[in-house]
Amino acid sequence: MTALLRAEQIRLRTVPAPLIAVAVVLTLTGLLVGLAFGTAPHDVAEDLAEAVRIPGVLAAVTVLVLGILGGSSDHQHRTAESTFLVRPRRLDVFAARQVTYAAFAAVTGALTGVLSWVLASAIGDARGLPAGPTADAVGLVATPALAAPLAAVLGVSVGYAARSTVAGIVGLMVWAVVGENLAGLLVPSTYLPMGAVNATVGLAGSGDPVHGAIALAAYAVIATVVAGRFVLPRDIP
Repeated sequence: MTALLRAEQIRLRTVPAPLIAVAVVLTLTGLLVGLAFGTAPHDVAEDLAEAVRIPGVLAAVTVLVLGILGGSSDHQHRTAESTFLVRPRRLDVFAARQVTYAAFAAVTGALTGVLSWVLASAIGDARGLPAGPTADAVGLVATPALAAPLAAVLGVSVGYAARSTVAGIVGLMVWAVVGENLAGLLVPSTYLPMGAVNATVGLAGSGDPVHGAIALAAYAVIATVVAGRFVLPRDIP
């Protein structure tokens, strides 16, 4: 298993997409928080509280997409045969990829939270803004560090199940734009995948963060079981 984890880490480092995605997320975080705290009047603490938490959602969604790319890559690039010939126990490969992407996502989420807090605190102090939006430093860092790995695990499982990068990404977009809005008519958004991400990070009006984290974890577990039980055992086409 150690060799598989090392191989997955090397694979993740040598593919440019994850590093580019992290750079984009951090850049957007800096722009969003910097503009929000640099231009806001002094009586909009509630809006500023949203500004420091939106980057956490951005990080979680980004690693969700990266997880889909990583999970579907073997079939997308027709390397599944060689991968499973080297390591016939497919669940081991699957687990190693899950762990690798979850660890990468946790770091990404934590970095996003730290950058949001540092920028918000520095600019807020310089402008004499209310300290409320940045008072919960631990929460600002911990919530995206929790939401991101759960989203990454979900993404890897979806990628394995879809066996196609295009199908996985398109399915995610359709669900986020159409499916979640329709399902939201019957189920509170906190208990839907994207709503659970928002709730876990702590966006206002998204529901209880604990309930969101439990829901997001449940989706990650269900997707992992489906991919591991019903998809991986099938013969490679």
